[in-house]
Amino acid sequence: PNPTIALHPSPSPPGPPLSRPRTVHAYPNSNYIRPMHLIADSGGTKTTWAWQGGSHSSPGINLSVLPEDEARRILHEAIPSLPPHPTVLHFYGAGLADPARHAAMHTLLQGVFPGTSIHLATDLLGAARATCLHSPGHTAILGTGSIACHYDGQAITATHGGHGWALGDEGSGADLGKALLKAALDAQLHPTLSQALQDWAQADLITLRTRLYRAPRPNAYLGTFAPFLHAHRSHPAIQELLHTRFNAFAHTSLAPMRTSAHSQTLHLVGGNPVAARFCGINIPRHLLLVYSLAGAVSGLCGALWVSRYGIAYVDIANGFELTIIAACVIGGVSIAGGLGTVAGALLGALFLGVVVNALPVINVSPFWQMAISGAVILAAVIVNARSEKRVGKLILPEARKNAGASS
Repeated sequence: PNPTIALHPSPSPPGPPLSRPRTVHAYPNSNYIRPMHLIADSGGTKTTWAWQGGSHSSPGINLSVLPEDEARRILHEAIPSLPPHPTVLHFYGAGLADPARHAAMHTLLQGVFPGTSIHLATDLLGAARATCLHSPGHTAILGTGSIACHYDGQAITATHGGHGWALGDEGSGADLGKALLKAALDAQLHPTLSQALQDWAQADLITLRTRLYRAPRPNAYLGTFAPFLHAHRSHPAIQELLHTRFNAFAHTSLAPMRTSAHSQTLHLVGGNPVAARFCGINIPRHLLLVYSLAGAVSGLCGALWVSRYGIAYVDIANGFELTIIAACVIGGVSIAGGLGTVAGALLGALFLGVVVNALPVINVSPFWQMAISGAVILAAVIVNARSEKRVGKLILPEARKNAGASS
């Protein structure tokens, strides 16, 4: 049930004593009172505020390109749309990796949210926590700016790319806008597209250039050209521009992370070959290596079989294929690719072996032995398939929508 919102004094968090009442959730017919948590994700263009039961959007706050007075004005304008007196504010923002800007933002938020416990972190850490939870992984942001990182499940251990719209942020909205405007100014854009751009912006190219250099937030201004690129994305020139800039993002921000363990590379090839290709991974080479290794191991198994039984025939080990697949699935190997370990496959084979060898011991008829083994395999495949369609594992909104409709 939806909780009622009330003002109650709540237990004081660590730090100086609080001087004002706190907003909390008070659940009807319950003694449980939970503090109100407010979460903000702020980039170069937009800040999204979220709390239980609501959300709000306001302009982005990045002290790398925004004066503190302007940031303070944006925060004060957002206050009426936010819950009053939140207990805890988790603010994930762009540009907070710099200690000076981190301290300035903390002071700024304390002035706007007095009595609230403030927790600051970079927007990249927020993205890593949202996508990977407590598991290691790689996370990238493609927004007004761009950056990628390796996440160990607790903290960011390495970052790649970024550096702002003037020096980097390849593939970001600002980078795409800069590439579009530069191509138009250099007369390298198709004449029909150049004219369409001026009609869309209701200004000539010189005026657009002037607006860029006079804009208080040039990165956000360049990002406003993204709708034009989206509207004309079927044009070959725009497709070439997008391909070039996204390739630059892949080589600058994603390719450095491909030096990770070979198993992670194989997981990426199996789980998302398109992403693997853009990371610069040689997919045919890895597929050749994997299939060659599988063939060599299969040959070794055949030699061991013959050495044990002293006989070889054409249909040797016929029917073992399904059992092998089932052992892998039971051991946690994804049937869709991109997930699994050798240890898991071995445990799956051990489990199947125990089931198959235990049934005759308890005098189960051969017919029921096959039925029980088949039921175990079928159950493992169904559980594996359902886990692959779990909405929480799908990042794209379209994928989540399709998964919900199919279920």
